[in-house]
Amino acid sequence: MSLLMTDANLSHRKNLIGLDRDELLAELTAIGEKPFRVKQLWHWIYHQGETDFAKMTTLAKPSRAALAERFVISRPAIST
Repeated sequence: MSLLMTDANLSHRKNLIGLDRDELLAELTAIGEKPFRVKQLWHWIYHQGETDFAKMTTLAKPSRAALAERFVISRPAIST
């Protein structure tokens, strides 16, 4: 079994999968987001399984756009 990187992982955007909450906080505050966004984003990624920022309706539209420009949520594919 091997892990394959998807095209999204190869883009210029940083993958948020695998970051802990402190690392996520550092990434979000670096782009001007408020610290409470970490909890919201964590919920969408790890509780709802969402990978599309546009569908994260508890985030403000400008925040969703800023996140989509800079980040990706992409889990590695498993190949057998």
